[in-house]
Amino acid sequence: MKKLIALSVLGSDRPGIVAAISKVFYQTGCNIADSSMTQLRGEFAMILMVELPAALSIEALKKAFIPVSKLLELSIAIRSVRSWRKAK
Repeated sequence: MKKLIALSVLGSDRPGIVAAISKVFYQTGCNIADSSMTQLRGEFAMILMVELPAALSIEALKKAFIPVSKLLELSIAIRSVRSWRKAK
């Protein structure tokens, strides 16, 4: 069974944030199911709903994001989600 997570990202807006986050998901076999992004006065915020493969733990995913967080000076939070409804 796939695990569901919500991931939030906050930091100064700069090129490469979406690419770096997406790359980690690609490398770990995750699927981005839904997303919301905005830029407010030079700050970037993103919330993603993501499906993890059964073999990937949330702790392993958190570790995979550490280099991205440090390199781009981002606050990244991940939490488990039991389920969600798709938007109509």
